[in-house]
Amino acid sequence: MRTQEEIATYRRKYRQDNKVEIAAYKREYYQKHKTETAAQGKEYRKNHKEEKAEYQRAYYQDNKEAIAEKTKKYMQKHKLEKAAYSKKYYQKNKEKLTARNKKWTQDNKGAMAAYNKKYWKTLGGKAVQRRERHKRRAQKKGVLYEIFDPQEVFERDGWRCQHCHKKVQWLNKSPHSPLYPNLDHIIPLSKGGEHTKKNTQLLCRECNSKKYINDIGEQLRLFG
Repeated sequence: MRTQEEIATYRRKYRQDNKVEIAAYKREYYQKHKTETAAQGKEYRKNHKEEKAEYQRAYYQDNKEAIAEKTKKYMQKHKLEKAAYSKKYYQKNKEKLTARNKKWTQDNKGAMAAYNKKYWKTLGGKAVQRRERHKRRAQKKGVLYEIFDPQEVFERDGWRCQHCHKKVQWLNKSPHSPLYPNLDHIIPLSKGGEHTKKNTQLLCRECNSKKYINDIGEQLRLFG
């Protein structure tokens, strides 16, 4: 009599050797029994909701990096199709989605407030707040506003302060550190300067504070 291990090995080999035939049989069976299969699947999910959720959580934890990489590749490959589908779906279900989102917001007010409070303290949250402040100020002054990540300017400037030329410190440093990078408008928004990469530069916090306090002026140059 065969052992369990021998039976499992035989089955794996059989599936490998007959992959095409098995796939064709499954497709044909599904087409013939679509309604029953769907009903059985629905009933199974309903009766095993907790076990399925626990399995999915465990699987995600064990394969987090692989899933993230696979999702990233898929999204990059199907970016246009995904955007078109999302737009079409939203237009078709606008009222339903709006009502659902409103209800979710109402039911999770406390959780959202706690999450937002925590998020605004992160580097990403602070970056979003800075962008919004720049946008509001630019709109208020009626000057050109360009969407960009301050890190693009910092990399362009070689992570050096454009006034004292010292290397700035970035990760794991307090924003109150004298050498922490600040995005500076060469011509201030208050004097008609634009919020663009051309009109911004990297200043360390110390030099940026001195410029603000002593008005050291529209220093250096506009970038081409």
